[in-house]
Amino acid sequence: MRALSLFLGAGCCAGLLALAFLGRGQGPAVPVGTPDPSGTTVPQGHVYCGITEQPEHLNPFTLQGGVARRYVLGFTHETLLDSDPATGALRPALAVAHRVVDDGRALEFELREGVVFSDGTACTPDDVLFTWQAARAVGNAVGSMRDGMGLVREASVRGNSPAVLRVELHEPFFASARAVGESWTVVQKRFFEREVAALAVARGLAAPSSVADPGFGELLAALGASGPGTGPYMLGVDAQGRVMFRRNLDLELVRNPLSWRKRAAPDRWNLGGIRLLFLTDETARHSALVERRIDWYQAQDPDRVLAQRPELLNDYRKVTYDYQALGCYLVLWNTRSAQLSDPRVRQALDQLFDREAIARDVFRGTARPAFAFFKPGTESYPVDPRTLQPDPVAVRESLAACGIGPAAPLRIRLLVPAGFEPGRRMGELFVSAARDAGVEVELQQLEWSLLAQAQQRGDWDGILRMQGHRSWVDPWELFHSRGGGNAMGWSHAEADRLLDQARVAHDDSQRAALHQQFNAVVAREAPVSFLVHPLASMLFNRHVQGAVPGPLGLWPETFWVPVEHQRR
Repeated sequence: MRALSLFLGAGCCAGLLALAFLGRGQGPAVPVGTPDPSGTTVPQGHVYCGITEQPEHLNPFTLQGGVARRYVLGFTHETLLDSDPATGALRPALAVAHRVVDDGRALEFELREGVVFSDGTACTPDDVLFTWQAARAVGNAVGSMRDGMGLVREASVRGNSPAVLRVELHEPFFASARAVGESWTVVQKRFFEREVAALAVARGLAAPSSVADPGFGELLAALGASGPGTGPYMLGVDAQGRVMFRRNLDLELVRNPLSWRKRAAPDRWNLGGIRLLFLTDETARHSALVERRIDWYQAQDPDRVLAQRPELLNDYRKVTYDYQALGCYLVLWNTRSAQLSDPRVRQALDQLFDREAIARDVFRGTARPAFAFFKPGTESYPVDPRTLQPDPVAVRESLAACGIGPAAPLRIRLLVPAGFEPGRRMGELFVSAARDAGVEVELQQLEWSLLAQAQQRGDWDGILRMQGHRSWVDPWELFHSRGGGNAMGWSHAEADRLLDQARVAHDDSQRAALHQQFNAVVAREAPVSFLVHPLASMLFNRHVQGAVPGPLGLWPETFWVPVEHQRR
């Protein structure tokens, strides 16, 4: 797979946790389309509101933030296929049907007809094809589209009614239809061509005549807007026509009256809007909860919040949940660094993490020790994971065997996303254990952009981050020597072989057996240190109906709110 490196910061995923993708909460579940207690049809309206981190921008070709990808572009723009919130199965979106052809080396998508963008213009096959052309121009497989675009070798459209998008792949992949279908975000070609031309003029350059012109990709990557989409919501605008994305304050989505989805399923997408608040001050966050201005409130210890404010139970319920996309916290080790190139050194550092203490003290019991990339309880997860306890004495002895000691100490720089309290605490626990083992650790908290820059420069030894999953779970991108997410610079022939075989294994048990062998290689080589698998924990508005847990979690497609509890 050809892809650019993607960094998913812990702060980013912390915001994802706040959005209740999969819940096991208190209170009755109400099926989709159920009438309200008065016997009328499901009430429309209510602005669904919560607190998240702020997106840097909304350009779908370069966007990397998880919340913006899921809860902004995920509602304003659509992909060829998506997942059914009730079953998790692939379902039609902008493609009404798909086929895997040519022995798994190509895909065909039959495109939906009659779709229009939120500005009223028709969504054409040229717009669909532009996604691939533009992604290739900016470096192929970047931002929210990287998982699918990295698989694509070429794309073309044939026919008119219906038009068929043919996608040729670099190589077969067991989840190719899902990866390409769910990653292929369709944008408005005209908007991006116009914005690229305007930016070229502003920079004193000749405007590119097409996406194939040199320089188009660089200009496209510099844009920050998303343009019109076809999704059930769109970015709101104020009376002056300005997009309602107010830096350091909020972002608001309003219902797209031209969306085909609402016409196809009138009992869905009942919320009148979605509002994301960017509150970094804990006092302001707590005030938003106490004043009932939000529907979800992420809390490391919800029970403590409820004990202090028991009256909140009238309007909120505690929800603790897991979901497919929630992976694990881990530390990437820079194997390009001379002092970390020896796997024995990385194994010694790995032994300094007290995973039980992290789960118990940092996450208040809403996390489990992590020993592999995969989801616990699946066939690919280690059956008998190691249960190493931190042992500074043993670590000293291991490092001494590598020539590291008082005369030649190990000094490392660990980067942690700024503003993410659990990340800081995990880092501090590691610093303390490392000190006892004679290892000097500089813990540096950096804002998202600065951390990404440090990663690109290679100016780091370890990076603590959250590793999420797509709807398919595949470690190739992170661990393969050619993987675009392999920021560690790790290369191991046996691991590459196992990952390559697993990618083309369509039998789940066969693929899991290969993954188990891969787990053993990673345990020996320690290119990363797995820390914990977190669960999300929050207070959630008990007045939101239709919040039935499923494979996507508490997915807003099915929500509705009785009129007396609506926020407008």
